[in-house]
Amino acid sequence: MLTFDLLLIFVLIFVNGFFSASEIALISLRKSRVRHLVKTGHSSARRVQKLQEEPERFLGTVQIGVTLVGTLASTLGGVIAVERIEPLLLSAPLDFVQKAAEPIAVGLVVTAITYVTLVVGELVPKSLALRYSERIAFMASAPLDVLSRFFAALLHVLNLSNNVILRFFKIYGAQESPLISEDEVKYLIREGRKSGIFEPSEEDLIHSVFRFTDTVVKEVMVPRTDIVAVETGTGIEEILRIMNNRGFSRLPVYADTIDNIVGIVYLKDILPLHMANKPFQLDLVLRKPYIVPPNKNVSVLLKEMREKRIHLALVGDEYGGTDGLVTMEDLIEEIVGDIRDEQEKELREIDEIAANRFIVDGKTDIGKVNDRVGVSIPEDEFETIGGFVLGLFGRLPAEGDQVRFNNLMFTVLRLRKNRIARIRMLKLQPENHDKTNQEKRENENTDRT
Repeated sequence: MLTFDLLLIFVLIFVNGFFSASEIALISLRKSRVRHLVKTGHSSARRVQKLQEEPERFLGTVQIGVTLVGTLASTLGGVIAVERIEPLLLSAPLDFVQKAAEPIAVGLVVTAITYVTLVVGELVPKSLALRYSERIAFMASAPLDVLSRFFAALLHVLNLSNNVILRFFKIYGAQESPLISEDEVKYLIREGRKSGIFEPSEEDLIHSVFRFTDTVVKEVMVPRTDIVAVETGTGIEEILRIMNNRGFSRLPVYADTIDNIVGIVYLKDILPLHMANKPFQLDLVLRKPYIVPPNKNVSVLLKEMREKRIHLALVGDEYGGTDGLVTMEDLIEEIVGDIRDEQEKELREIDEIAANRFIVDGKTDIGKVNDRVGVSIPEDEFETIGGFVLGLFGRLPAEGDQVRFNNLMFTVLRLRKNRIARIRMLKLQPENHDKTNQEKRENENTDRT
């Protein structure tokens, strides 16, 4: 009889483990994974999805099951303690054991049942459920579905009682929080990169996507002062020359002032006219400009430009003038980084083209430049060489502008939006540097006289 009672208690503990594992498996199994399996026609996925959509139903069923099992196990334990363990303690040679036989018996049985329940009925099942959540959730879905139907009336009463208590504390309705936040995604990606699951480039791309959704047009546009545009009276040869020199396929066209943009001229519209020697009238080939406000979200703008098949948009200011210009390439580069034309050569970070002459990518770390070139550029204020040179100018330079720092001459070769993308760096010899300083002092003296 004792063996049967113990066996029954172990069965109840295993049933408790089933409910514990089921709860953790259904909670931890990703809903996106379940939706995918439902679409593929998985037999148990729909049942799991229904349980996840009604958490009160399956959680209530689990709680009823755990409570019933725990009550039965405790009752059987008490019977064993009184009928089996207490007589043994009464025959013990110690008086205090005989006098406290019943509480000692109950305490021993409760301790044993509690320990086994914690290990076999809670910790082990929950650990397994975390490791094999999908398999256990699908296995447990059918029994839980049947039990939830069986306990439907009791569950209804329990849920009503639960809602009454919540209303007493002024908690109304279910406020479901997002399954995962932006910060959690970033953390997962960062940890995945540290573990080797993701490449650094993949991490950068995902972070760029998050930044992109929080960026407005004014932050990425080409400012008004850097817009390359042509006036309405410009001839076709001059327009083609500008397009060829600057690598543009579209140019804004203005009347009198850049604040009065009247249209956009496309290379593909005027090149056939030029090749066929046909008469050219600029206002007849202009396309209507697409004007957006500076505070427009860039993700919304990118969607609009894709839908309307527009590659260039003008940024208007509050007075009806022109604040800047933004292209689809600018928006895409915010996500994927610089996009090089097919004619552009791939640039190494630091390329020595001759003795003491270097072509440097603007995003190169200053430390790398110091090590490679053998110079001592300060690293306390700026991280990249492009940022350092921009700081030397104190403004956004134009392509071709030069600036000197000690025995280094920097020439801006290429700009991308509001940053320096490519630099030519000349390492001056000491005598040339001294000569240059002497000439500079002589010029200053001449100016004073």
